Amino acid sequence: MNANLSMLKTYCFADLFEGLEESFNLTLNPQNLQEFSALSGDHNPLHTDPTYAKEKGFKDCVVHGMLHSAYYSALVGMHLPGKYALFQGIKVAFKNPLYAPADLRVWGKITHCNASFKTIEISAGIDALIGGGGGSYV
Repeated sequence: MNANLSMLKTYCFADLFEGLEESFNLTLNPQNLQEFSALSGDHNPLHTDPTYAKEKGFKDCVVHGMLHSAYYSALVGMHLPGKYALFQGIKVAFKNPLYAPADLRVWGKITHCNASFKTIEISAGIDALIGGGGGSYV
């Protein structure tokens, strides 16, 4: 069994309610930026070249917004609600640049449950606990 599956929540719709919260912590490192660049094809020097990023007024390479937004998929698919989820959409605002390395907290809270359609809305965010700079919110 995959060790990450031990974190998999199995909330059924009947278990969900407005105000239910889940979160998890992770460490984002510079290697994650390199891997994401290779996977996504986004090799913009703002994300890959520290000299260029500093010339443009940033303190280091900026983490791809879609890299840290990908952790919302882990939030929904693993934690809130978990196994029985189908992620249908997202609106993200990047409040401040995020830099690696950083210890992050990804959190979510159910703000609306629709029993007729068996859908929920989640307010979520990613906060830098140590290092890193800013985060994002949905």
